[in-house]
Amino acid sequence: MKLFRSRGITKTQVVLCSILGVFGGVYIWKPLIIEKLPQKKKEINTDTATITPE
Repeated sequence: MKLFRSRGITKTQVVLCSILGVFGGVYIWKPLIIEKLPQKKKEINTDTATITPE
């Protein structure tokens, strides 16, 4: 698959914008992931604790 880009944008600019986009996405979504991850681990631990026999 070949990507077509405007004549005024160089490969370096495309790469730089792609990298900035990835880091920006990580910066925005990281707090939400950190907030939800411990809750899921806590749910998994409570579920396995009730299933495990003595």
